[in-house]
Amino acid sequence: MHWIRVYSEGMKFILLLFLSASFVHAEDDFFQSGFLGISGEELEAMADEVRGLAAEAQFAVPAGGVGIIPRYDDACIFGAVARIFNLDDWKEYARPAILCASTMTEQDRVLYGEAMARQTLTDNGGPIQNLYDQTLNLIFLDDRPESYLGARSIDDVIAHEFTHFYQLNHPQVPYGNGDSDGSPEVVANQVQSLFRDAFVTGGDDACRPPR
Repeated sequence: MHWIRVYSEGMKFILLLFLSASFVHAEDDFFQSGFLGISGEELEAMADEVRGLAAEAQFAVPAGGVGIIPRYDDACIFGAVARIFNLDDWKEYARPAILCASTMTEQDRVLYGEAMARQTLTDNGGPIQNLYDQTLNLIFLDDRPESYLGARSIDDVIAHEFTHFYQLNHPQVPYGNGDSDGSPEVVANQVQSLFRDAFVTGGDDACRPPR
């Protein structure tokens, strides 16, 4: 019996965050000499098992850091959002790149701060907020596992941000909700819910458009 199986679900998650970090490698002298009485070889085996538990929990751990990997390719999500708006020419538009918080460099953080400022927001040094920047044609994406513990998924959040892209770049997509505030968030939230219901909790596949 693997010892890790006796830990609680909460402890498994903590171990996931710790063991999936890039500094846990059997070749490191610190771990070769033993950590809490556990050899480097055993730590590597534990890390492999925790990554398996992560897959069972329906999120993956990238090699470079801790972050959720979307179920769908971003091209599929981009097309699915276009179909929600019945856009025939969506392939003519340059799909925004996606920059995940788990892979951001210091320079990326500077770009994020500039993007926030363009939307009259301030980067206070906290976690990355989901944000589409038209100037860079770039989505800054919060991919922390703790941000997606409820019904919301990272895939429908990407759909939300792609909606903002279409709102700002496609003449057929409404920017506001028709109310006095003209907020683009109402439309984006509606698309996010539609995407979630159809392609995350529903049985449809965002990569297979209906015929």
